[in-house]
Amino acid sequence: MSTIAGIWRPGGALQPGECERMLAAILLRTAEHTSTWVDGDLALGRKLVGTVPEDRYDEQPIVSPSGRYVVVADLRIDDRSDLARDLSFPATELDRTPDSVLAAWCLDRWHEAAFARLVGVFAIVAWDRQERRLILARDFLGERPLFCHEGGHLFAFASMPAGLHALAEIPKTPDYESMAEVLALFQPRTTRSHYAGVQRILPGHYGVVGQDGVLRQTRFWLPNLDLLHLKSHEDYVEGMLHHLDQAVAAQLRGAGDNVGAHLSSGFDSTAVTTSAARLLQANGGKVTAFTACPPEGYATSGSNILDESALAAQTAAFHPNIDHVVVRTGQRNALDEIDRASTLYGGPIFNLCNLRWVEGILDEARSRGVKVLLNGTMGNASLSYSGDAALTELMFEGRFLEWFRLASDLRRRRLTRWRGVFWNTFAPRMPPPVYNGILGLFSWQGLDPARYTSLRRDKLTKLYTEASQDGVDPALGRQSMDYWDRPRRSGQADRLGILTSDSGAISKGMLGWWGVDNRDPTSDRRLVEFSLRIPTTQFVHRGNSKAIIRDALVGRAPQEMLTARRKGQQGADWHEDMTRLRERLQAEVESIKDRTDTTELIDVERLQRLVADWPADGWDSEENYADYRLSLLRAVSVANFVRRATGANY
Repeated sequence: MSTIAGIWRPGGALQPGECERMLAAILLRTAEHTSTWVDGDLALGRKLVGTVPEDRYDEQPIVSPSGRYVVVADLRIDDRSDLARDLSFPATELDRTPDSVLAAWCLDRWHEAAFARLVGVFAIVAWDRQERRLILARDFLGERPLFCHEGGHLFAFASMPAGLHALAEIPKTPDYESMAEVLALFQPRTTRSHYAGVQRILPGHYGVVGQDGVLRQTRFWLPNLDLLHLKSHEDYVEGMLHHLDQAVAAQLRGAGDNVGAHLSSGFDSTAVTTSAARLLQANGGKVTAFTACPPEGYATSGSNILDESALAAQTAAFHPNIDHVVVRTGQRNALDEIDRASTLYGGPIFNLCNLRWVEGILDEARSRGVKVLLNGTMGNASLSYSGDAALTELMFEGRFLEWFRLASDLRRRRLTRWRGVFWNTFAPRMPPPVYNGILGLFSWQGLDPARYTSLRRDKLTKLYTEASQDGVDPALGRQSMDYWDRPRRSGQADRLGILTSDSGAISKGMLGWWGVDNRDPTSDRRLVEFSLRIPTTQFVHRGNSKAIIRDALVGRAPQEMLTARRKGQQGADWHEDMTRLRERLQAEVESIKDRTDTTELIDVERLQRLVADWPADGWDSEENYADYRLSLLRAVSVANFVRRATGANY
């Protein structure tokens, strides 16, 4: 993994060492080598942290074979052999060829169309000498970050915003519209970053900057959404297993013989961990599997598994080369770590409660010499999609007999009642007022989004009004987020909706501080695209929710894990940490009240009421979850980030 940066002053002059200062501003504690390339009014640079064997040969910036492109890249290509074959690249040289060279060859061959050919994670910037333009691109999920600034006869880019803020023309100021979206629990919707004057290169897009200094972005990821029609359910299961093992094998590259993995009681981490164990066993390698848990004494509740260590241990015991490590993070303090985290990750922390266990695992992984840590974050969009949209699809496609059979199977397995069958069938098609009214009869929150956020009501209304005009993504045929929070109308829309996060900056921060490369095989493009083409009904085959992954893991995981219906709950003891910190939280709320920029965003009176009316129990209720874990803690996180970004005293 590399950090990249560059600056272009069309027709102007560079200051000595500008690009080097940009690279130095981005924290990488284990950086090995920094290099730059300068051509008049343009400079490109790269700082390397080797994560795969071929990085030892990486001498970026790379000049493409034709001489047309000069390339800097932060990337890992996962289909090197196939790509080399398509490029007619000498197979005998592949072991000594870094991924950046393959990317440069791709640009020579296919120009902007190259990005759609790459399987892996990447942020690539190429200077086109022939047409004097910059081309910038990110992988389809944005697992490598890339930010930029345009304006005032200056265009600059960097892996992290800190690199851009090393330039005097780019002040470090929070973007308050972005802060409002974070408070409202929105996924990223635009090119806006968390800082004013700093844009994101969007996942699955490339941007082009010409002499006018204006960035124009174009989507390149256009997945095939034509449904597959295989002979049997078993064929879909076999196909999923093939793509899973292919993805895990590709991402074991450079990991050595001691690979780390997150392991919970859920399907996604189980699938990734057990696949890695099977692949490593032949060569004597092992997986160190980490399970974050609350302190001793927590157990399984009626609806959720609060301590996942027992089921995870059974999965680990199923494979002789899995070492299971339980990480109990009850004494970690999220507020003590928030300052470092917002600096590392370049933005406010969305879920402070998860910070304790995520960073606890990273501490443990680093202490055990783990360099690569696998996870299954995107499994819900690939491996373990629930199939929730199957009922509404069947009904509105006129497949009434199939609808009745599926509904009966779901009832037989006691996964839902008839009321739930009809709700899941018709809710996605209901007009918002009807949906709102019915939901309000059976649920405490109705459809008032203010229950989940501390964003001021006027700001929330304005944000929802703007968001409702987003419409349909014409490239993917995907409806943008329904801000009435109705279920989506198809399984493909469900899965595409999950693929909206932008986690590249978080992975970069983790590598920078801990030296651990986080990799997610469930986000492999080939796996995701295969999943998108599976008919929704296959995911609820014979009324079995998440049927494909349940069937795929037979023989790989214990029966107790495969038949579990209750979900694990991350950071179940979050309220104990917050209760210990109640006085500090009260002080944080008072600091929000003292600043105009935060009071214009945040409903401070509501936060004051929440801190004053601290619950003695009932922390597992939806009301307390929404009020405290979502509303209060996210407001504290946003306010902390705003203060740090503006340089205010604490």
